[in-house]
Amino acid sequence: ADAPIGPTRVKAALLLGALDHLRRDETQLARVLERLEPEVAHRVATVMLPMAWIELADYVELLRAAERELGTGDGAMALRIGRATAERELTTTHRLFMQTATPQMAVERIPQLFRTYHSSGRCVVQRGAAGGYRFELRALVPDTLPHAMALAGFYQRLLEMAGGRDVRGSVVSCRERGDEVTAVVLRWR
Repeated sequence: ADAPIGPTRVKAALLLGALDHLRRDETQLARVLERLEPEVAHRVATVMLPMAWIELADYVELLRAAERELGTGDGAMALRIGRATAERELTTTHRLFMQTATPQMAVERIPQLFRTYHSSGRCVVQRGAAGGYRFELRALVPDTLPHAMALAGFYQRLLEMAGGRDVRGSVVSCRERGDEVTAVVLRWR
């Protein structure tokens, strides 16, 4: 069940959220796009519908380029992009759910949100031993740290918007770094 079935595709809404965040400063976006391979830059810059499917690898390359050009190398840029994307998506696409969501309801919705935006792979929720929750990302191709950081930011903002206080989201392990599984931990008060 956790064997990858091929390259994962993601909804273009994730890419569009990233571009919107980077577009706040046009020179900033241009610098990031210049860091991409020409064919990736072309696919990323092509106008698309939010519900279209794009290659996860293209989204990851945009996150990597943003981190290299604008970040500090610690993944915080991908986390910020994930947060900005959540702000954009949760107030539009998931508006009705967010009107009544509590932090607990939001946590329970994360696997469904994952499936909404990913063509393959799974997000498995486990209650953390020290409080909070652990989300394991399984069967993603590619399974990368920038994508996991962006998801951590997205889920962190989801919980804040649902009323969670002092929300912390962090990637605690990643297959790209040689770990057995990619996992994000979320804690809040």
